[in-house]
Amino acid sequence: MSTLNKSPLRVAFNLPLEPSRRRKAELVEEESGYCFVRYSGEVEEVELSAKAETELLSLVLPFEVETDPFAKKFRQAFEGGQGWKFPELDRKKVVKFLNSWGTIGFRNEGNFIKLHQQTTKSGIANALGFPCTPEEAEKLIGENFADRAEQIRELNEIPFPWIEEELQRLAFCVRLTNNLFRDQGNSEHFKREEIFLNQANRARIVSSSFHFASLDFKDDQDPASRKFKMENLDRAEEVLNEFAGEINRYLRPLTISVMQTDKVESFYTRHLGFETALASAIAMRFRIGGTLLVCQECKIPYFPRRLREDAKYCGDSCSRKVRDREYKKRTRAKVSATKAESKKPQTKKAVKSGK
Repeated sequence: MSTLNKSPLRVAFNLPLEPSRRRKAELVEEESGYCFVRYSGEVEEVELSAKAETELLSLVLPFEVETDPFAKKFRQAFEGGQGWKFPELDRKKVVKFLNSWGTIGFRNEGNFIKLHQQTTKSGIANALGFPCTPEEAEKLIGENFADRAEQIRELNEIPFPWIEEELQRLAFCVRLTNNLFRDQGNSEHFKREEIFLNQANRARIVSSSFHFASLDFKDDQDPASRKFKMENLDRAEEVLNEFAGEINRYLRPLTISVMQTDKVESFYTRHLGFETALASAIAMRFRIGGTLLVCQECKIPYFPRRLREDAKYCGDSCSRKVRDREYKKRTRAKVSATKAESKKPQTKKAVKSGK
């Protein structure tokens, strides 16, 4: 067990803040019941801000009570939970999020391996995230699955349940991070040098977990508050291990591609999405002590791209707006000064009469 004089979570690599990549996302819902997101078009970079976190948490709400008796019994027996489940995600809002902040669904290699290993249609349907009977699988999969499998391998098509699962895991990572770096005294700029497993932090960690979360608080409330009764606090280290595993999985493309060629760089650039970008931002927060700044232009919290004391703006867009505004202000001042100078009455010089 970790002791109070040692931080239980440390960052081993000094990684830069990675931008997200996005392609056009389109939701496709077929009559068979199969649903997926089709990615198309060119890859473009997206600079993340804390607004992405806010939208993610509003999209993936906290856990709710499982009302189905059979499902509740299953979750308690096989998932180690207490009969809670994730609310269903609004598919249209998910696609809007993907088009705003980047691609999702590329980083869970286990899903691709599981799909590749299947030999029956019911096994394929289950791997795609649509468990069903053999008869239902026959209709869901159809006859030309080879073409569909090729599109999935090329990352042009991602089953919606895969994206839904990643969104839930990303929300877990964000909630745990935000809980640990919570500071009620200063909401605009806070910094905590070390994370210790004291009673309060155990509550903040466990509350974000899939299996041991509490339903009594919202994202803007501190789970460590005395008015909330948290259980399973001895599971904090288990939850931290799960959190570290998720972050490491998302960052794997950056940590395994130290030596690069043009082809390697092109491959990883195309396949890096929102997961890796968000994970790099979270890792940076832990590495520099959890500094969160508020942009002086748009007033939105952001992760600093560079470790500078004079950081003022969340990105090039806001800094450019400020520079343009200051340039226009100087130009107007110069024009006003010129006009004022031209309106001054000119003094006539005395002319000598010569007498």
